[in-house]
This record gives sequence, structure tokens and C-alpha cells, in this order.
Amino acid sequence: VFLNSHLLSEVEVTCDRVVFIKHGSVVKDVAMKDLDHGPMPVVIRIGSVSTQDDLLRSLVQWGRDVSIEDNRIRLVVDDDSRLPDLARWLIGQGIDLYSLMPQHVSLEELFLQIVGAEESL
Repeated sequence: VFLNSHLLSEVEVTCDRVVFIKHGSVVKDVAMKDLDHGPMPVVIRIGSVSTQDDLLRSLVQWGRDVSIEDNRIRLVVDDDSRLPDLARWLIGQGIDLYSLMPQHVSLEELFLQIVGAEESL
């Protein structure tokens, strides 16, 4: 059964797979269960550190788009299976770890990343 809909919240709860089409061509085919795997934004709340620049340089080994502000680190990891190792590494560096929160990407966010905002208008 195929479902064609712009109601992405409905697609999320109804479908097992989703295919993104742009200009008549399939650009991405993904199983809904795989949305929680792969590149994922993460927000980490830590205690105070003496040198944020050194920490930022070191965090590049764990992900990309690394930033830190008000003791909140934001980065994108390629695979959520690395998160336990990241937590152990932070603690091993003597950093107080208060939370590590993966930010799951919704189907709507994925649509905007793949197809683009101009296509959704």
C-alpha cells in the first residue's frame, strides 16, 4: 500500500518506509525504524571547564558542528552507538556530566533537510 501525504505526522505513525521524491526522482528511501540511527544532534550539559577551546578541539573526534555555550555542548554524531563512549570520555577528562540528550530528528525535519524548505511551500 502506498500513501502519498503532506501530513508527515500521519506518515510517521502509519508507514514502515518513506521515500522522498524531488523533481520526479527518488532522493532518499528510508525505513522509519532507521530514523533513530545515523546522524543525530546531541545536547550535553556539563559543569564548568577551565578551557572551552581545548574541549571543543577534542570533541571533534566524537562528532561535527561542535559548539559550546553556557556549559551546553551541541554536536552531531554519526551514530548514536558512540554516545556511551562519549559520556565515559567526558567523565574521564574530569568533566562533570549532568545530561546527554540525543535530539531525534522528526520526519518533517528530515524532509526539510532532504527536499528543502522551498519545496514545501
